[in-house]
Amino acid sequence: MSAKANAPTSRVGREFAFTRVFDAPRDLVFKAWTDSEHLAQWFGPHGYTISVFEADPSPGGTIRFDMREPDGTIYSVKGIYREIVESKKLVFTEAVSERGKLVFELLNTVTFTERNGKTTLKVTSRALKAPAAMAQFVDGMETGWIETLDRLETHLSKMSAGLEQSMGTPAPHPALKLLDRLVGRWDIKGRTPDSKEDNITGRMTCDWLPGGFFMQQNTELHFNGLEMQSLEIIRYDPSSHTFPASVYTNISGDVLPYHWKVQGDTVTHWTPTHKYSGTFSKDSKTLSGGWRPVKGNQGVAYDAIMTRLGQQSRRERSQEAERTIAASLLHAR
Repeated sequence: MSAKANAPTSRVGREFAFTRVFDAPRDLVFKAWTDSEHLAQWFGPHGYTISVFEADPSPGGTIRFDMREPDGTIYSVKGIYREIVESKKLVFTEAVSERGKLVFELLNTVTFTERNGKTTLKVTSRALKAPAAMAQFVDGMETGWIETLDRLETHLSKMSAGLEQSMGTPAPHPALKLLDRLVGRWDIKGRTPDSKEDNITGRMTCDWLPGGFFMQQNTELHFNGLEMQSLEIIRYDPSSHTFPASVYTNISGDVLPYHWKVQGDTVTHWTPTHKYSGTFSKDSKTLSGGWRPVKGNQGVAYDAIMTRLGQQSRRERSQEAERTIAASLLHAR
């Protein structure tokens, strides 16, 4: 055969297509294709490394990186983004050279489709330029892309794990620990300034709701012949360093706004019209204090001592909460 007959033929126009389904959301997969730090960790066949990947993922933006083969050979890669549709499509060129000689230039089209949290990726790679002497490199592209997509799959698993870890399970604010001294069952005895005997009695139970983000307080008070039941939900507000609360009672159809503040042994509890100031004993077994109208407002004032009672069973706490809620709903009707 003649030398001309044995000469390799050009691979210009040869096209490869690949489809993969990744167990990752589309935005995450798109980020792996457009973020330089991520691209440097997976782009290229097994054993190839990239020290610095420069990418400007915008129409007309450039791609530049050097890829080192396992045997030490370095390929310089340059490209241009021709089309970008956020999280849906990328079209870019990829010109690969070795020691200044073009190996091949590709036009890569990548599409991203998400369904049920998984992303279908389609890659089409077409040879725009391919010197006949470099035909074997174009022929090896299929294996190269398969290995590259394998590395992408591994990297996406790491990205997903990192995302879950960074998101994590939300944790209650540490300041909520200040309310721990309220947890438990309390007996309430108090009197108004005009009485020489206790004319206020009741019980209060405080406990954390599941997750620890909110405290639930259930109170029953007998006050001068009036029986009051209330359910209070307390949270923490970092901006004010206070504990806002919403109170639901059997004597009002409105949600009443309250606030708490705890500093050391001192507890302050207030509404727009009344304020409570109290102090814990050192052993946290009693809380003594009183309610007073805020200046310019009228209302009942009284002092009370709350004494911690023994532990209550989970069932008893549940029944008590149900009674309080039922009473509030009945009154609302």
